Amino acid sequence: MIKNPFADYPGYLLRHASNANLNAIYDRLRPLDLRLAEASVLLLIQANPGVTQSEACQTLGIARANMAPLVSRLESKDLVSRTPVDGRSYGLTVTPQGKEIAKRADAELKAHEKELLDAVPKELRQSFVEALGYIAAFNAAEQTE
Repeated sequence: MIKNPFADYPGYLLRHASNANLNAIYDRLRPLDLRLAEASVLLLIQANPGVTQSEACQTLGIARANMAPLVSRLESKDLVSRTPVDGRSYGLTVTPQGKEIAKRADAELKAHEKELLDAVPKELRQSFVEALGYIAAFNAAEQTE
């Protein structure tokens, strides 16, 4: 058997876990014709009717340059609509068709999250989630410096 010199490196393990996680999510969202970023934005808009693109990209950590085309794709699929808020901003709302797709996407993401946590021993789940929160916060702080 070949020894993997990185098998004990947390970053290496996190990358492999992340790749497997993303592939599973993509498989779940594919029948809905949604990318993960689109599903995330759709669910954020559903939870916050009238949210602006700027608020959505800040909340989700999506680059401003990527948000406009992402919202345009959702709008072209008749999942969201834009309403002028002022001269430059638009409030985003989920369309009736978008509500149905959002409901299905939410169910798929929740099922995936359950499967993910089921792969972690029960006694480690809370620590696992807390550790991921620390890593996410650390990375967010690094990006703002």
